Amino acid sequence: MVAKVSNFLIHPSVRTDQHSKFAEKIGDYLNDLSITSEEPETTEAFEMVYDNLKSTKPDLRPFVELYTCVSHQLENDQVNVLVINSITSYDDNVQYETGINVIIGGNSLSRGITFPQLQTIYYCRIARTPKQIRCGQHAPMFGYDRDPSLMRVFMPPIL
Repeated sequence: MVAKVSNFLIHPSVRTDQHSKFAEKIGDYLNDLSITSEEPETTEAFEMVYDNLKSTKPDLRPFVELYTCVSHQLENDQVNVLVINSITSYDDNVQYETGINVIIGGNSLSRGITFPQLQTIYYCRIARTPKQIRCGQHAPMFGYDRDPSLMRVFMPPIL
């Protein structure tokens, strides 16, 4: 059975102006992927990611099946890019409960909000003083019902 939701979180900065810039770049990248989904370079890049995921989840569905599903969703604009920060309202972004979502935001993500099926986190924020960032402070954003064998967290080595 295919999950009804898959979330990807990007925490680039505490500055809200950076969130919209990241959202625009992610949107452009997703458009590029939808246009180039049938090109060998795109397929090969996806297959490399698939192989990495398969190394921790050997019973992963076949590549062709997953790639066809993702390509279809990209081509039909079914991947949402959502910004959640101190300027936007959580009510404006309730879409993260279903579908494929890329959620971009800052500190407000760690204040009592959790995301279902949060599988990938790109935490690139760096504080002026590294001790200021404590993963425990941001734990709520990390979610609660993920598949541990598919979980990926990317962050600078200093963190």
